[in-house]
Amino acid sequence: VAAIAGGIALLGDGGDGDGGGGNARSGPAPSSSAPRDGGDPAPGVPTPDSPSDGPSAQPSYDPDTAPDPVNGISLPVLSGWQAGRSSSGGAGVTTSRYPCPGDPSTDCVRGGAFSRTADGYKATSAKGIAEEDIAQNAEESYGQDENTDRKAYGGITSHKQLKESAVDVAGEKGYLVRWKVVTKKGDDGIVQSVAFPSPTVPDTMVVVRFGFDVSDEAPPLSDMDKIVKGIEALAGDGRSV
Repeated sequence: VAAIAGGIALLGDGGDGDGGGGNARSGPAPSSSAPRDGGDPAPGVPTPDSPSDGPSAQPSYDPDTAPDPVNGISLPVLSGWQAGRSSSGGAGVTTSRYPCPGDPSTDCVRGGAFSRTADGYKATSAKGIAEEDIAQNAEESYGQDENTDRKAYGGITSHKQLKESAVDVAGEKGYLVRWKVVTKKGDDGIVQSVAFPSPTVPDTMVVVRFGFDVSDEAPPLSDMDKIVKGIEALAGDGRSV
């Protein structure tokens, strides 16, 4: 699925970053938006692959979860959402697609969440990683894609922090930071970065990026909390613990 979620442009293969909202990209960090003709997805959050890409695209996991075997977790698939993979091999869940306001040739999504391994951060704690990731999440989801210079929402003009707090994720002590971003074109967005230790993979920190449009057509903000609460440890057989 090449689409942008709540300011997240979905990406195809190749992006190692995943944005949370607006542009939904594949993988933990977002990249550029994917052309609607089937090219690479748009900038922003990582874009999950479509479950119908082939028999091997999705293992025989619980249909109500999106598995991330790399990080040993699964994301819940809420009603009205679709499961997939991020370009980095993590899990992704998104809602409906629509033409990006800043680049109609690219699809965006109204809401999205993507998991990734927390590599490349100066910080090592859950709090430090979440605080360090949120600006990158916002830029990749609703700002300018650093790989393609595409601006699915025309770029970000300002942001405001809405929430910052400790949170329990899959039995681990995590931390979340949530911003509202103001875009130049189309809807504004809500982005959130949640960092926590993997419950099953030793010495591994995980980041889940969220991005929701501020729109009546976007999922309610309460879905962010439901997804965080629904993250579970993934056992070796691919089933949630």
